[in-house]
Amino acid sequence: MLYENDKSIDKIGEALTFSKTLTNYANISPLTVMLNQLIQKLDYGVNKDIALKDVIELAPVIYRNNLTAAITIEDTDLFIKEYAGVACEIKLSLPLIFHIIKKTSSWEEAMELNAKLGGASCARGIYISSIVSRIYEIPSKYKKLLYYKI
Repeated sequence: MLYENDKSIDKIGEALTFSKTLTNYANISPLTVMLNQLIQKLDYGVNKDIALKDVIELAPVIYRNNLTAAITIEDTDLFIKEYAGVACEIKLSLPLIFHIIKKTSSWEEAMELNAKLGGASCARGIYISSIVSRIYEIPSKYKKLLYYKI
């Protein structure tokens, strides 16, 4: 039985509540546009540093300072302390996603840095992997795991 020791209806309810919260978030539309533009620029071969910088102007004003800090501050610990944190809230995790993408030079390095930082690494990892895989190839040893069927 699925969720034998758990109440699956509670899990479904939690998932529905989360999806309603996310889609009702006032800034979700401009953030979606920004991320789609970032992916499009990377797909067209725009350098990642230029692409990251270019799309910041599409973000809601409340995000721009932290996103700019994400791509200009080299020290990750300082950046997290002053501008991001490692929690799952969008206003905290999005700048950290930009910072990780800017700072790393391979898919594997990006995923490792994200995991080492902890916090909401799984949620960030989805975005980081989908964006960084446009720049760097996912190593074959991980591709085999990604296509594993349960």
